[in-house]
Amino acid sequence: MGDSLLSILLAPAAILLAVATVAAIAVGMLVMRARRRRMQRRADRRRRKAETERVEMAAVEAVSIEIPRAYPMPVIEVIEERVFDQLDDLAAQSVMGHRVLPRLSLNAFLYIGSKGVSRAEEQEAKRILSSRQVDFLVVDGDWQPVVAVNLERDALASQDDDGLEAEICVDAGVAYFTVAPKGLTDAQLAEIRACLGRAQAVAAQ
Repeated sequence: MGDSLLSILLAPAAILLAVATVAAIAVGMLVMRARRRRMQRRADRRRRKAETERVEMAAVEAVSIEIPRAYPMPVIEVIEERVFDQLDDLAAQSVMGHRVLPRLSLNAFLYIGSKGVSRAEEQEAKRILSSRQVDFLVVDGDWQPVVAVNLERDALASQDDDGLEAEICVDAGVAYFTVAPKGLTDAQLAEIRACLGRAQAVAAQ
């Protein structure tokens, strides 16, 4: 009698356990099926993307782009040659390996530090540096900028000169000179020679 009563009492628990087990198995199967479906969808998306990229690349390759014939031209203009020769003579007199580079954008020899500026300010500063240039840059033997030179153009161009290149270069410690098309004056030659001498003195120290 006692065993029969115990069996009757335990029966609901066994049924509940069996139901819970079946439910857990069913849930597990559903989760696995959902996971397989997600993986299949991802694989389908990757396959479609790869196919689209192949089609696009094939379309680009199919397009025949004809580049017009290019012709060589002087690196510097005739109006710039006189100033370049003067700067080159000064650099040649230096024992520190100074050399003259023509037409460089400011971002070729200056960079903006990110400390204390926002991302937007940094991006705008980089844009400005890349949009401005100097006609000549004198660098030392370690390729560090020492002197930047811009030529005066016609009267209209002079009116458009806002002096920003000069301000940026001077703030960065690079001497800046604006030179007339007829060439460097004796005073400018002396100042640039002194700049190269100061660079030599710093290097020697």
